[in-house]
Amino acid sequence: MPELNVRTLLPFEIRAAPGRIAGAAIMSGGRGVGRRALRVFGQYAIVYLLDGSGSFREAGGATSPVIAGDCLFVYPDIPHGYGPGRGERWTEIYVVFDGPVFDFWRECGLLNPLRPVVHIEPIAEWLGRIEEIVAPAEDVDSSTTIARFLTLLTEIAVKGGLSGAQSPGEAWYDVAQRALATELGAEISIHDVAARAGMSYETFRKRFTARAGVSPARYRSEKRVDAAKEILTRSDLPVQQIAAYLGYSNEFNFSRRFREITGVSPRGYRRTEEP
Repeated sequence: MPELNVRTLLPFEIRAAPGRIAGAAIMSGGRGVGRRALRVFGQYAIVYLLDGSGSFREAGGATSPVIAGDCLFVYPDIPHGYGPGRGERWTEIYVVFDGPVFDFWRECGLLNPLRPVVHIEPIAEWLGRIEEIVAPAEDVDSSTTIARFLTLLTEIAVKGGLSGAQSPGEAWYDVAQRALATELGAEISIHDVAARAGMSYETFRKRFTARAGVSPARYRSEKRVDAAKEILTRSDLPVQQIAAYLGYSNEFNFSRRFREITGVSPRGYRRTEEP
């Protein structure tokens, strides 16, 4: 297993009126952060993966796979965790920054917390561009460096789809759908999903229902039943085991919800799907 090695790119902070680049380094043999408990960092950061793969975890429990070429965006007030798989390591370049201009970029949607992972390639080209900015020549003034870094962030956002055709005002729905339709066997709080979508519970419930045609809770129930139908069709697993796999406390509750949504019992559905 490779040992941890950190090569500092920025021996001193770069500060100007609009903002600050507080640090930058290339880390090989990294294990990530927030592996057991999610971390709140307190500053902005980008983490660009140069090799390896792993996952990115968000508040509320959603986990996204990440690979080399993915750029992870960290926000100062949002819990997160990321890292390679158990027993593995990866290589990353990270840049830490803060200041009013980055807060403004966030308000404008160019830095969008609803889309914390984007993919950009080729890796060697983007690595070179990041290094060129965060390890500037001595004769480059701080304001110019901050401006160049802002340009780089904008390009990453555009090329990676962070600020693409879907506006931040619409991206909440993608975030909610992903949260409600994944990890179907786990308990989930609709209040947590609302918080990740940037809304109060009542506002989220009303907007989601208007958009999806069903409430968030009903949407998740339907996704669970969709998963159950696939398992019933493709396997011989007992209904009780399927119920447990999908997070139901018992077979009775699972069968009742399945019948409510489909009109038939799980066993009845399986019989109709048999060849």
